[in-house]
Amino acid sequence: MPGALVEAFGATPVQMPAGEMYNALQTGLIDGIVTGASAVNDFKLDEVANSYSVGAPLGHIMFYLVMNEARYEGLSQEQRAILDKHTGRGLSQKGEEGWNALAERTLLALRDNPDNTVIDLTEEEVAAFTEIADPLREKLIEDMGAEDVLAAMTGN
Repeated sequence: MPGALVEAFGATPVQMPAGEMYNALQTGLIDGIVTGASAVNDFKLDEVANSYSVGAPLGHIMFYLVMNEARYEGLSQEQRAILDKHTGRGLSQKGEEGWNALAERTLLALRDNPDNTVIDLTEEEVAAFTEIADPLREKLIEDMGAEDVLAAMTGN
């Protein structure tokens, strides 16, 4: 999805493992990255980047905690109760809160560094991105038959 959005915005997407982003930016293989703010810390991207745009409607990052169903069923009732108590929506919410807190700290540090330029997109700029992104996102979701995934992600 991010690659299709980048292309729709008029750029050339280059998809790669996250561990390769630093070197690709450093060597000029790529000009920019679409990622969450925490990746700046996680991959030390602030060492090779100094310009950041915030606010474009580029999608959402998802993480999953999964377990083999047979393995789960093989646990004792007590063990399953512990897992059930500490996973699900509560764990998801804690993960999101932690992710967002890290993103806020990262953006604050980027803004505090005088060598950086942090651009907060205006409402008009966000609208221009949204005008391209929303129809493409809807088409891709329909093409993949992923309406149920979107509904689950958005709580609908």
